[in-house]
Amino acid sequence: MVIEATTMLRTKFGVFKVSHHVIKDEEFISLSAGDLTNGVPMVRLQSACLFSEAFDSQECNCKQQLADALCTIIICGRGVLVYSQTQEGRGAGLRNKILGMEVERTSGCDSFEAYRRIGLDRVDYRDYTQMVRVLHELNCSNRILFAGNVEKREALKRDGFVIVGQKIGDEHAQ
Repeated sequence: MVIEATTMLRTKFGVFKVSHHVIKDEEFISLSAGDLTNGVPMVRLQSACLFSEAFDSQECNCKQQLADALCTIIICGRGVLVYSQTQEGRGAGLRNKILGMEVERTSGCDSFEAYRRIGLDRVDYRDYTQMVRVLHELNCSNRILFAGNVEKREALKRDGFVIVGQKIGDEHAQ
């Protein structure tokens, strides 16, 4: 695991240190602010959602979750968002995501049922192991505030993180 590049990034939320991480040929970006090694930083693991983040799709709230996390990190004064582009569509990829979106559109079912109908054996193929390793590479405190879903929370706990608070309204987040 190695950080290959780092710079400062000005956003509408504030200024973040952005780093490019490579782990086992997978690329990740971290956006951090403040001292991650002390206190209780805010942490979010975010998987890419092209349609929401780039095209403002109204089909999901991923873009809003991303914005909320970055805003919360700035408000808290310390925190990190780890972003994975390789886990689009809950890890099923863009093709399957588009197929699932069409099933949702034409049948009115939710994404979990749509994935089942297109023949996927799971509704979520993501693995958060490498994203959690990025936190270790950044020497992130093991006591954290957290924004994200149950699977992400469990991955953090398995790797020794103690979640001292959950961002309100995010317990069912993608």
